[in-house]
Order: sequence, then C-alpha cells, then structure tokens
Amino acid sequence: MSSPFGVGNASFRTRVTDAFVETVPFGFWKREAFGRFGMFDEQLIRNQDDEFNYRTIRMGGRIYQSVRIHSRYFVRDSFRNLFRQYYQYGYYKPLVLKKVGQVVKARHLAPVPVLWCTCSRCPPPCPLAGGSSPSGCTCCWRSISR
Repeated sequence: MSSPFGVGNASFRTRVTDAFVETVPFGFWKREAFGRFGMFDEQLIRNQDDEFNYRTIRMGGRIYQSVRIHSRYFVRDSFRNLFRQYYQYGYYKPLVLKKVGQVVKARHLAPVPVLWCTCSRCPPPCPLAGGSSPSGCTCCWRSISR
C-alpha cells in the first residue's frame, strides 16, 4: 500500500510531510464537517468516503493529512478476498465520479490492463472472475490457493 507502483500517483499513500490532499485513508472528521458538507451517502456500497471528500472540496472544505497520525491496516486474508474488495471499489468509483461530475483519471484505469494481462490466459472458469475450478489456470490459481 506504500509503493508508487501499487498505488499510482495517490500521494496521500506515499506522502512524508503534512499537507492538504484530495483524500485520506481512514479519515476522521469533526462533527461540524457533517453539518456543513452533509453525511456519507448510504446508497453507495463502497467509496462513500471518496464521494464525501469530493463534496467537501467542491463546497470549499479542505482535507489535511498529518504524517504524525498512524493507523494499522489489516489486509484481506486471501488474494480472492482482496480481489473482491478492489473489484467493488472499481465498480463503484465510476458511479461516484458521475455523481460528483468528475472524469476518470489514468490511475483509475491502470488496473484494467494489468488484470487483463494476468487473467486473459486463464481458461474458463477463472477463479479471479468468480469461477470455482482451477481447471488449468496457471496465472492466478497459485496465488488464490495459498
């Protein structure tokens, strides 16, 4: 989660100094922020914080990241669960962008060619695509079954 290769140009993941940013991981807000900018959109299954951050900035708010704040993050227990999580993030990101009137950035599309190059060699049903059988899938089954 801290390699530029893995997180693209998301500076909030690799920042080493305090600064105003577009978004923060695991953010917290004063109660007054919700009075001023509204609550999280509960109709969104994922990316509620992204939508809130876009709205905050659009309404004149600012998001501050301090390197003095530390948190622990526990990753998903399997590659399959991690894939499911990021699939949902990817599915809901365009909905959030449409709602807030933003366009897709290159970093949002980067996973598509990577996933295609990885799984296009998988004979159906590819486990990453929801199939239950490894049936000769040599490119991703080993990662999932560990």
